[in-house]
Amino acid sequence: MIRIASLSTAWRDRARNGETADRGVAMLTAIFFMVIVAGLSVVLLSVTLSQQAPTNTAQKSTKTIYSAQAGLQAALGVIRTANGVRNTAGEVLGAVEKLPCTMGGTVEGAGTGTSYQVDLNYFTLDPSGRDATWRAANKMSCTNGSGVVPRANGTGVLVKPTFAYIRAVGVGVTLRGQAASVGNRTLSAVYKFKVNSSNMAGGFMFANNGAYCLHAVSETAGSEIQYKPAGSCTDTDKELWTYSTDYRLKLSHTARNGSLGLCITGPAVDGQATQNALLQPCKATNDPDRWNQLWSWTNSWEGQQKNIGNGPSNYCLTSGEGPNFSTGRAQVAIGCSGTFNATPEVGAGAAGKLTNEIVSYKEFGRCLDVTNGDIDYSFMIVYPCKQDATGTGTNLYWNHKWYYTEPPGGQDRLAGQQITVNYGDATPANNYCFQAAARGAVPDTVFARCTGNANQNWTRVSYTGDYDTSYLFVDFLGRCLTADSANPFVPYGYPFSKVRTAACNGSLEQKWNAPALVVESEFGSFREVSE
Repeated sequence: MIRIASLSTAWRDRARNGETADRGVAMLTAIFFMVIVAGLSVVLLSVTLSQQAPTNTAQKSTKTIYSAQAGLQAALGVIRTANGVRNTAGEVLGAVEKLPCTMGGTVEGAGTGTSYQVDLNYFTLDPSGRDATWRAANKMSCTNGSGVVPRANGTGVLVKPTFAYIRAVGVGVTLRGQAASVGNRTLSAVYKFKVNSSNMAGGFMFANNGAYCLHAVSETAGSEIQYKPAGSCTDTDKELWTYSTDYRLKLSHTARNGSLGLCITGPAVDGQATQNALLQPCKATNDPDRWNQLWSWTNSWEGQQKNIGNGPSNYCLTSGEGPNFSTGRAQVAIGCSGTFNATPEVGAGAAGKLTNEIVSYKEFGRCLDVTNGDIDYSFMIVYPCKQDATGTGTNLYWNHKWYYTEPPGGQDRLAGQQITVNYGDATPANNYCFQAAARGAVPDTVFARCTGNANQNWTRVSYTGDYDTSYLFVDFLGRCLTADSANPFVPYGYPFSKVRTAACNGSLEQKWNAPALVVESEFGSFREVSE
């Protein structure tokens, strides 16, 4: 009995010992699991903390890039509203003194979020793709409140900016533990100004050797045109005229913003006797009944035949009977009497390369001319451009048809060419070559038989990307063809500039057959920059 009891006790003790062992293993397992969880928590916390800074930076970066974009748009708005006075054609001109140099603003409200800081630099050359060193060396002077200072080009002509380089920095709230610049982003863009290079604002039409100007009685259809003493010609809305490429003489103030305007109009019926010239609505350029609004300058303002292709008619603008300038009206009549001398600002009509004429840009409305039609004359001049309203050019005088070649596509200059006229409209064998003066001689230009000599070689320069160096004729010594108004030829009481060569200086006197076009504005060359 004692043996059996001992065996039972032994089994009970062993069971108790096993239960204790199981409890110890469970505890160890729990502790081990807790250590693993704690370790994972530390790792996860570390990962979370390590990603907080990049996440904050990314959020700031997203905000600041939009802030930089806002800065670009804000600057663009200020540039486009920097308006000045209206010109004689009624167009609003930009005011360089109102252009901003630096500016800033907030995006989410003052002191609560992101902002932008903008720097603006102005140039006469395109800054696209240029580095900071180039921009620093070529930017124009600018002061907030005073704007941009036009740059002298060496001839007394002040050049205004044609490009703006805009650099906008988006600025966000400084992140804890990071430099203030971390997360800020910078954008740059280039704005090309809308430039009106047109010389077509209008000019005066003088009569009686400059004593009177033509003055529209009113700016309405049917208005007559009277004379006013030149000294009292101050009503530019009624006294400035434009000779357009469609051979019309228009009252400038009525021909703007796309309007055809009012034109000086001849007889309503072909063959009518002398009558007052009237202002009438300009007809469409393809209207066959526009014949009485077409005028060709051939030393007089000649009208066109009813069949336009047949050339000039016998009608001319005339000073009227008497003429009684104090009370009279401008008239159209069969036969020409009296003269009307247009200032260069009236325009060149259709003259240009297509009519084999070379138009002075400074004296727009005047072209290179063989003086007095004498091929042996000792100097050449610029003279009112001759016109042929048939559009064929066959009615132009030979001394206004100067032949040269423009540079081919993709090139901005063509060297080693001759500029010729065909004396008397004879045969090409009768060509004469335009010739520059020798070094040190009086810089007048003349015509001579073509010999192939160096002084008969010219370089034609078209658009180079820089207006100062564009639309030139350069001679064999590197001098530029120039309309020299300081030494004029005065044959009939009116001064005409001599054509000479001079050191190239970018002035308008040295530009020839330059397009009279409006260059539209552009906003582009967007880049994210780090400098």
